[in-house]
Amino acid sequence: MQDIHQLKETIRGILDSQRLAVLATQGKGSPYGSLVAFAATDDLKTLLFATTRATRKYANLLNNTS
Repeated sequence: MQDIHQLKETIRGILDSQRLAVLATQGKGSPYGSLVAFAATDDLKTLLFATTRATRKYANLLNNTS
């Protein structure tokens, strides 16, 4: 198995090679997939993306937080 440093390098490589991701959320009814541009923090602990409050993904995320 890879050590943690190698694993972080692999994850960083994948995230740096991609500009877009699919965000899947669940609201009423079927799951909802959205193509989003994203960025990762240097520590790889957070993925960031922007959306407006008028989107279905925003409503789904807001309704599914604990």
